[in-house]
Parts: sequence; C-alpha cells; structure tokens
Amino acid sequence: MTDRSVSGWRKRLAFLTLATLLAAGSLRGDTNRLAEAVRKAGEYYRQGLHQEAEKAAAEALSILENSGGPQNFDVAASLNNLGSLVYAQGDLDRAEQLFQRSREAYQALAGPDDTRLASVLYNLAGVYVEQGRYAQAEPLYRSSLEIRERALGAAHPLVAEVWNDLGFLYLHEGKYKEAEGWLEKALGVWQSSAGSDAFAAVALNNLALLRRLQGGFDRAESLYKRALAMEEKNFGADHPEVATTLMNLAALYRAQGRGEPAIETSRLALALLEKKFGAQDPLVIETREQLRELTGAVETRGEYQILLVRTKDEAEELRRRIEAGEDFAALAARHSIDPNASDGGYFRAGASELRQELRVELGRLAVGQVSAVFPLGGNWAIVKKISEPASARQ
Repeated sequence: MTDRSVSGWRKRLAFLTLATLLAAGSLRGDTNRLAEAVRKAGEYYRQGLHQEAEKAAAEALSILENSGGPQNFDVAASLNNLGSLVYAQGDLDRAEQLFQRSREAYQALAGPDDTRLASVLYNLAGVYVEQGRYAQAEPLYRSSLEIRERALGAAHPLVAEVWNDLGFLYLHEGKYKEAEGWLEKALGVWQSSAGSDAFAAVALNNLALLRRLQGGFDRAESLYKRALAMEEKNFGADHPEVATTLMNLAALYRAQGRGEPAIETSRLALALLEKKFGAQDPLVIETREQLRELTGAVETRGEYQILLVRTKDEAEELRRRIEAGEDFAALAARHSIDPNASDGGYFRAGASELRQELRVELGRLAVGQVSAVFPLGGNWAIVKKISEPASARQ
C-alpha cells in the first residue's frame, strides 16, 4: 500500500484552487457558455460528484474544440481552469495541452508578469512533476513564485501554494531538508490565512509523508490526524478527501507493522468511497483490492522488514546501529534502496513468494530476530522476522 500523498496531493490543490475561483466569482457563467460548463464541472468536483464532473468537463472540452473565435481572457481562464479539472481526473496529457494553450493566450494578452500567467505556469509545472519531468518543472515553479511574490507579497496564500509545490518536488527527489523548509513555510502561511484550512491539510499530508520517510512515524501519525480534522471540518466527514488521508494513515500503520489499525482505517476509507461513488468505481475497486490484500496478508503471510544498501560496509554499519538499539524502520526509511523503504522496510509474503536467498536467511531467524548482513541481488541486505506465515504457526 502506497501513500497517496505522492500522487493525490496535486489533485487536491487542483480542485481546491478551482473552488477558490468559484467562490470569488471569477468564472462568469451568466455570459459565457464555456465558463459555465467549467463552473459546473468544478462545483461537482468540489462536492465529490466525480461522474457529474466528468460529464461537465467533457461538455466544456467540446465547446473549446468547436470554438474558432479570437483569444480573450475568458477563454484563457477557462483553458486553465478546465486543465485543472482534467488534471484532477488523471488525464495528464490533455491537462498539459490545455495549460500550454492557456499559457500562450496569457503571454499574448497580458505579458510576462501577470498573476494569471503565474497560475498557469504553476499548474503546468505540477503536470511535469507527476510525469517525473522535474528539470522542466522547477523553473516553471520559480517563475510563478517570482511573479506572485512581486504582485502579492511573501505572506499570501497563493505564494504558499508554490512553496508547497517546491517542497513536494524536493521531497520526491529525496532532498528532505529543502523539502521541509518549503513545506513548513507553506503551512505557516495557510494556517494564518482565513479560509485556507483545506490548503493547510494538503501541507500537513506532505509533511506527514516527509516524517514517515525519515522514520518519524509518531510525528507522521499526528500530522495525518491534524489533516483529517481540518478536512472533516471543511468538507464534511464523508468527502473523498477524508478517504484519501485515511488511506495515507493506513499505509503508515502498515509501515509500523500495526496490522489491525491499518485494516480498520482502510475499511473506513473504503466505506466512505463506496457510499460516494458506488461499488464499481475504479478507485473503490482499487481500494477494496488493497484491503483484501492487507487482510489476507495479516492472516496468511509472514511479516518481515528488509534494509537493502549497495555496499557491505554500509550494511555492516547499519547492522551495528540496529544492534545498538536504533529503530529498524527508521533506518530503512532513511537508508534502504528497497522499494519498501518508505514503509520502513516492512513487507508481507508467503514462503513461495520469497527469493531463495531471503527464504534461507529468514528460515534461520526466530520471530523478532535480525539477520546478519548477506548479499542479495548485487546489493547487501539485513532482514528482520516479525511473524511466521500462518502455515508455519499451525
């Protein structure tokens, strides 16, 4: 189970930003059919009515494709806002096209220092981040930040929005110190700005992920719970954003080896999503499969942790630190190159699913024991046995 902060936080900001525009009345539906379609799509998405939002977004796209009139500010704004909705629905390629068209329109109509252009640059950078195109994303963020800071001042919520994005970019690149600085700044501004609690919840989710990756599981749990309280207050207890944070919290519990709270929290998220979207929605199906895997893993598989590094010397140093009392999960989160590192090295598997080298090493251990350093796939590993598979316990 992976933390949805990595891919889900941008979608939150996409619809939160659009909801802010709607509240400010910047989409003039009474005079513009395109803007009205975008407004309806945004309102549906804000309410968690994703199927209705998709229909309204499709209508807006159809209007755009069939319009041959000259560029104007309403069209440029609609391109940007619709791009945010399409992004939130997961269509990155279409979102990139819409943001590029909006960028070109604003550059022609308003010039390089317009705050509306800054918003488009920010959105386009977000697409590049999710596509893994970090080198293209960072300069767009920097340009957006410069425009907003000049126009709005450093304490404005829209400046904090870019700080949050830069923090996430550095988090994804493993630059934790830089990530922490930007995320803390964003959280501080949003917490002190009226009406920005929902945005603060996004920063809290990202900071929680950072703490989790650093091995600070207790701090991560506290941050997730703060985010949940904010989301329930702003959206209501049955909104999909609440489910997203519940799923992140469940992933944290799994990383700690806390199977029962992980299952309970996952079930809460699934029930919320089923109520909102129905049993056949793709996200509901995915969540149900993850819960089935989790419950099955607790009942039938062994529970283990692994720490994998490139050199024997590094592995032996980490083994000494574990023996001296340092937390295995924290060290795995900070140093391991295994895919389970962000979960504290925690994984579940049946005997038939384990590689031969792992099966041999784990077979030598009693529950609670940590292995010596051993070679694994060209790297060096340490494993810990948390529990035996069900078949081995019978």
